[in-house]
Amino acid sequence: MALYSRIRQLRRKHSLTQLQVANAIGVARPAVTQWEAGTTRPRLEFLVPLAELFDVTVDDLLAEDEEADRDQQESQKTQNGWTAVVPTDPV
Repeated sequence: MALYSRIRQLRRKHSLTQLQVANAIGVARPAVTQWEAGTTRPRLEFLVPLAELFDVTVDDLLAEDEEADRDQQESQKTQNGWTAVVPTDPV
């Protein structure tokens, strides 16, 4: 699930409006609207307040979005006709 979907899902799960989320973390309501539409992403400084508001960790908030980014990068590599070997994190 992409970050924008996760934000919308968590907001609805907590029965909050976009305005309530915006007021709680100190942004304008249109910012939350744009995050949920996927047109922009929250700046780093707003990730901790968002995570705290939704009672999740920042890692939980971003985890699935990072996976989607990796999938998109793999897709782009294939579409562009090149392949790269990317080292994985050591265990």
